[in-house]
Amino acid sequence: SVVGTGALVEVTEARALDHRITAWLVASGLAFRALLLPASLAASAGVLGRETPAFIVVATIAGLANAALAVPVCRGRRPAILESNGFFAFDLCFAAALNLLATLVLPSGTFLLPDRNVFWQYTLGTIVVWTSLRGIRVGAAVWAGGAALEFIMIGINGAQLTSTGVIQALGQIGWLLAGLVVPAVIMAFATKGTQFAISESLQAGREAERSRVLGNLRNTALQGYARIADRTVDDTRSAKSRIDDVRQIATDEICQGTGAISEVDQAHRRSLGDGLHALARQFRLRGLTVAVQMRSQSLRWAVDDDETEALLAAVREALNNVLQHAGVDYAQVTVAARDYGTLEVEVTDEGRGFDAATVSHGFGLENSVKRRIHDVGGSVVVQTTRGLGTSIRMSVPAFLKHDEVPKRPLLMPVSMRRPMSLEERALGWFVIPALVYRACLTPLQVTQGIASLPRYPSSLLLIAMSCVLLVDIALLITARSAFVMKLFSLPQFMVADFMVAAMLNVWVAIDLANGTALLPGREFLWGYMFGTMILWTALRGARAGAALMVLGIALESLVIVLNHDPINTPDVLQAAAQVAKLATAFVITWLIAQLARRGVRLAARAGEQSGREMERAEDLRQLYKGARDDLARIVEICASETDAPALRLQQIRGVALQQISMLDACVK
Repeated sequence: SVVGTGALVEVTEARALDHRITAWLVASGLAFRALLLPASLAASAGVLGRETPAFIVVATIAGLANAALAVPVCRGRRPAILESNGFFAFDLCFAAALNLLATLVLPSGTFLLPDRNVFWQYTLGTIVVWTSLRGIRVGAAVWAGGAALEFIMIGINGAQLTSTGVIQALGQIGWLLAGLVVPAVIMAFATKGTQFAISESLQAGREAERSRVLGNLRNTALQGYARIADRTVDDTRSAKSRIDDVRQIATDEICQGTGAISEVDQAHRRSLGDGLHALARQFRLRGLTVAVQMRSQSLRWAVDDDETEALLAAVREALNNVLQHAGVDYAQVTVAARDYGTLEVEVTDEGRGFDAATVSHGFGLENSVKRRIHDVGGSVVVQTTRGLGTSIRMSVPAFLKHDEVPKRPLLMPVSMRRPMSLEERALGWFVIPALVYRACLTPLQVTQGIASLPRYPSSLLLIAMSCVLLVDIALLITARSAFVMKLFSLPQFMVADFMVAAMLNVWVAIDLANGTALLPGREFLWGYMFGTMILWTALRGARAGAALMVLGIALESLVIVLNHDPINTPDVLQAAAQVAKLATAFVITWLIAQLARRGVRLAARAGEQSGREMERAEDLRQLYKGARDDLARIVEICASETDAPALRLQQIRGVALQQISMLDACVK
């Protein structure tokens, strides 16, 4: 099918959106490296007890270079150097050399002490950049190189792999793994969302083309019926000659449209329920209200395409009979599974009924109902009594669906049993990386921190942290359920979640020895706040994220006060670095969430267009198939020898004028 201009615009915009999300990830990695270099310099001064001129020169140049690359990427332009294999190799070598340089100036055997690997965060940013630029395979290779680099630096420094040292080494490698996994997850979900928007756009284009083809068929049928109507009143020719012309016109129209409608049907097969509801809409325009009822047990069964088409054609003819002969303006169509392996469609009315013995051999009931159903291996039962209405029950073979209706969670309250909006579903994926970070990386950070402490935290604190992590794991396992998504939509849950994270950090500050909270490795639960910031900025928007960031700054100040930390330059720099990480998490998440929301709107707009085109195409399809059936009826009348030619011409004219009226009405 040809994709319409509007759909091409949607596809182009969706692909640009995908490119934009990748650009923000690249920019975030570059900005991360540029902003954290000053903090790393400050940390190196604190660790080594002195400023190292070589560090200052190299780190300053690297920070400026990363900032210079990040700015154009943020503006949507990707410098050609980022696509260069030479720069890729240079950047990896530079990150490795920076870490090796820091290792060489450390005292022997101290590498695995907390925060001695001061430029390791630069390596983390490097993995983010190249995973975003070159994909998960390249990112995994860079991560593997980083893991090897960790053990090379351990060997150069002569550090001993004690149990504490092993924990520190694994913690560093785990941090690098986060730089691989988080961008990969974001890109995977962003790509999935973009593909959804593109598929919706392409579907809209296909449906627009389908609608155009059917519209052309409708116009062709309208012209054919106009010619037929004209022939029936052409007094210059004999009745027999006019009947022959009418039969030829009708036969030509049937042949012309059969191939086209078959191609359209193959491109878009309807379900039985969709087809019945489309018939109900069509007959409503003709003055007959049709109620369609799908019994619950019937939803477990399905019929093949041929049976679906046979049932829809038979139901259409049965409703035609109701409209023309029953003398009522209401009918009911019921779909049920009466016996195992049989689907039953029943058309009932409370009209005047008829004598089945004398009418059952008429064209409509015999040829358009019974014959169609018998051709697909089904059966038809007609029950009618004069003055008491009619019931036509059609049964066809059916098979069980393999994809039954999804079961709802057993413990979901009734008030929460509502479908999620498109935006909730699209933004809900932010829950996954945030909970992965909190539930998987936080234990690693906690283990690293505790391993470096002179004494273990209180048992009660450890139990509280364990309970919170277990809750996060449970939420992660059930993250995509309607109940959990509803839970995350509640502002009260956001407040409670932040309060838990804040109280745990306050508890850690109180539990530590006075004046030690800002020492390297002591704020081992601060990383939990990053996951909290990512989660609620994505789900609740910029205002909620900004409020949490302000509260995070206040929390850091409270930690300093409660732990009685002295206000000196290293401590201020350490606190500023923690706040800067929190602010970076807010900004990056907010930007990506904005792009995700834009993708949702794009997909919704395309989906709405697709839905409108599908509706119009389905109506046109039903309209044209009805016109084709009436053409067959005209051919049948022409071939009949039971009535006089004048009477047959009158019948033909009536059918043609009725169809002209219906075909005209569809564009008004």
